[in-house]
Amino acid sequence: MLTADLISLITWMGYRNEVADYTDGYKRYAQQYAGVPITTGDLYYRHIQSYNSSDDFNANQEMMARNYYLLYNYDPEAFAQYLEANLYTEEEAWLWQSPDHQQEYRSLRRNRQKAAMYQNLALGALILNRAISVVDALFLSSSSGKKAIPVSFEVTPDNSVLVNYSLEF
Repeated sequence: MLTADLISLITWMGYRNEVADYTDGYKRYAQQYAGVPITTGDLYYRHIQSYNSSDDFNANQEMMARNYYLLYNYDPEAFAQYLEANLYTEEEAWLWQSPDHQQEYRSLRRNRQKAAMYQNLALGALILNRAISVVDALFLSSSSGKKAIPVSFEVTPDNSVLVNYSLEF
């Protein structure tokens, strides 16, 4: 069981590094081929994945806001507030050099997402192995002729679960 824990932990650490490398890679790629500032948030990187330029994104946002705030609700003030909050400025502007560059960027983001899923899977395997180990230890100790191990669960004031058990040798 310890070997499985070690393998899961090493796998989790490896994927953690891979996720960081992919994240750094797609940010640098977007900076080089779309003129993206590297210090922006994840939502921004999702938008540049979907739109060829910030002008395309802004036009789409303006069209949707116009339809909702002016045609459906007729609230020009809310329309202006929405545009102020959701459009990208010239400092945040981007333009992909070609559709191939944008497609490569999407591929880099997809690889990062896969690595993040595998990292979570490795963590899940580590936790599952620990749980199986605890159950196995409980059954082995009770079947060896010794008295059963008392196990109790308790909820602490900070809403975490505390598992109490004792082993006698």
